[in-house]
Amino acid sequence: MAMKLVPWIRPALLAPFAGMTVVVTTFVLIGGTDPSLGGRLGNWAWGMLLGSLVAALISGVLLAIDIAFLRANLRKPPTGRRAWTSALAMPFLVFAVYTAFRPSDNELGLTFFFSLVFPIVIVAIPVRFLTSEKAEGA
Repeated sequence: MAMKLVPWIRPALLAPFAGMTVVVTTFVLIGGTDPSLGGRLGNWAWGMLLGSLVAALISGVLLAIDIAFLRANLRKPPTGRRAWTSALAMPFLVFAVYTAFRPSDNELGLTFFFSLVFPIVIVAIPVRFLTSEKAEGA
């Protein structure tokens, strides 16, 4: 099962960061700011710091799901436009799910971590399944 890695890995690693940049910038520009962080620049910098961590988590989940689908001989990892589009859309979709099912202020530690990871996983599985090609022999 030989396949080129760059057309698959590059979008999975880079596109979530690009998408997160758009999400954070848009959120700050439409007025989603916290006065305790300063002005818009301070809010944008803090949002980009946290957004970069979430984008890295999204990239890791995308790669893990692609490898799991490939090893199970279900789907081949998406390449080309589908890979870029699906990975670029992930931060928007994750933000929408997280906003709809936001954790309470009392959730800390492991519970908070799962409240962040769970939306990424539940969004990534169908997105990758729908944007990838069926594996040979599946």
